[in-house]
Amino acid sequence: MNPEEFRAFGHRLIDWIADYRAVWDVISSLEPVWLAALALATALNVVTYAPPWMVARARPTMALRFFWSYWRIVANSSAA
Repeated sequence: MNPEEFRAFGHRLIDWIADYRAVWDVISSLEPVWLAALALATALNVVTYAPPWMVARARPTMALRFFWSYWRIVANSSAA
């Protein structure tokens, strides 16, 4: 496999992984009860595992600074 074929394969692989239409098809076919369960699980994950909250418990003085820098990184990386 030459570099051009490898690059083309990598682009196709990333496009396949990032195909959100397939995810939306599955989510839109869910019943309301399962949508509520998915929303609850997502909220529970964010509340219990979010790094800013872990820092806030460990070092309250650094929490606000870390919180803003963390969300800036998240916002910038998801905007690209």
